[in-house]
Amino acid sequence: MFEVEKKFKIPADFTRVLLEQGWKYLKEVHLIDVYFDTENYQLTRSDYWLRKRGTKWQFKCPTQQQKDPNSVTIDRYEELEDEKTICERLAFVLNAESRAESSSIIDKSIDNVVEILGLKPIAEFESFRTKYRLDMFTIDLDKTNFGYELGEIEIMCEKTSDMEQATGKIFDMAGKLGVDIHNDVTGKVGIYLKLNNRALYDELVAKGIFVAETP
Repeated sequence: MFEVEKKFKIPADFTRVLLEQGWKYLKEVHLIDVYFDTENYQLTRSDYWLRKRGTKWQFKCPTQQQKDPNSVTIDRYEELEDEKTICERLAFVLNAESRAESSSIIDKSIDNVVEILGLKPIAEFESFRTKYRLDMFTIDLDKTNFGYELGEIEIMCEKTSDMEQATGKIFDMAGKLGVDIHNDVTGKVGIYLKLNNRALYDELVAKGIFVAETP
């Protein structure tokens, strides 16, 4: 699946706005996220994000669609959740299959692959998330254990060719909800790195992977 997502600062009284416009409250969840990378940050420096959320592994990979530096930033990623597929993609991205000790790296469990590749945690934090849904749209409202809050409006697409249309739909919906989409907002892992690994954060801002953001 492919994810199209816009991050935003949560407006005042936003929950009331959602309910008045027919959004359905889904649930509240407690998330524990751990992000992994190599010692020299091969993944994050190329906008790849390997995350373990609770017991579930996820790998967010950048799409080939180019970002227009003069336009509002919207996130577009391929989101992998099948562990075998994640291992295969990791081996490809890191050119790592030759490092397997015996059988092919993709024949091992994802925990073993992470260990073989020397991937270590680079960020770990908790979030308390409230989820809402309307038709194809999902909105997540997050509060982290390090004091950062943000919202995300998202559409999941089956094909990359659907992503441009999804982007337009997200912008239209954001306007209906009174969400300011013209100011780019950094995600939770970006602010965590700003607070805990400023050198990496600054490098990712310079590369255009993160936008400069004040928490």
